[in-house]
Amino acid sequence: MTARPCPGDLLVIDSRVSVQFAGDRALTFRVVSVCEQPTYEGWVWLTGYVLNPPR
Repeated sequence: MTARPCPGDLLVIDSRVSVQFAGDRALTFRVVSVCEQPTYEGWVWLTGYVLNPPR
């Protein structure tokens, strides 16, 4: 089982999540909240924002 994200966590969203985030489409996401609403087994609803890539 994977750890549940918490507010303040930084998540790297890349090709390990989905092919649509491969290469330069990868992003870093800061979690603001985790919804308790039920969804698919092993999934969670996240609210947050994308951090700017380094320049």
